[in-house]
Amino acid sequence: MKAYYWDQVLVWNQESWVKKDLLFGQERFYPPSFKHHFTIREITSSHFFLTPGKVYTDLEFPFSDQKKRFMHARRYLYRGASLVIAIYPLPVEKNIWKWHFQQYIQALSDIPIDYTVVPKINIKFLTQEMIRFFSLQKIPFIAVWADSEEDLPEKWEWLYQEQKLFRIPFAVFQDESQDMLKAFLKDCQFLLLSDDLSFFPLSRSSLIQTGIAPRKGDLNPNGLTDFNLYEMKYKHIETDSDKVFFHKISPYITIMRGNMIKLKQTVDDRKGAGQFFKISLPQHFQL
Repeated sequence: MKAYYWDQVLVWNQESWVKKDLLFGQERFYPPSFKHHFTIREITSSHFFLTPGKVYTDLEFPFSDQKKRFMHARRYLYRGASLVIAIYPLPVEKNIWKWHFQQYIQALSDIPIDYTVVPKINIKFLTQEMIRFFSLQKIPFIAVWADSEEDLPEKWEWLYQEQKLFRIPFAVFQDESQDMLKAFLKDCQFLLLSDDLSFFPLSRSSLIQTGIAPRKGDLNPNGLTDFNLYEMKYKHIETDSDKVFFHKISPYITIMRGNMIKLKQTVDDRKGAGQFFKISLPQHFQL
């Protein structure tokens, strides 16, 4: 069986620069010590550095816009995303929200990028059944919001107990209007996503917390073969402003599940190339 080996390649993992030995095949990364199990093709290049495939929410280019959905998916591919988390406003009517959620997952099945879907709901309508359902469906988190203090549940202990049992994080939006909700969730010790939801890719800590990593968003054994190659001229990433600039830079090459989907300015956006992604156990892998 054939595999590729890259010795001491320079990697930016969203937190720091590291040099890694990478062994990967068509589908996934392997421990470098497994080299002897494969027919190896060695890669040597000092012209590029690697990053994991980026993981975005679709806040900036929403998939809910059906007419622009394909174009929006292409925009994320162009930025080096290997997974997009589509945020779906959940209907609150009893007995129909499950059906609508599943229908939206199916509606995205023809997009050219891997995706998952998370519910967005006013916290006053969140139920124990919803927490249980989305956890069992291997959804990475529940996006919650509130209009005012009146939306904050007075009897929140049952929500806390259900979340503690099923370990699915709540996520809030990066907006001053949601600071009150965020403070409430922290004070009540709810499990809260490390990142506020924004236009930026999720951090490595959030990917681990949700169970998206190590299969997506990291370069570790058993993870899917997703990564980006960037030219060395973009290597200057030190400050927060550098990171803001870097997230919009288009990689030279993007690999998703072992397939090249971007080379220079050309994007392979074939209909239906994306797959629905289910998480691993949240917080199970401390990478």
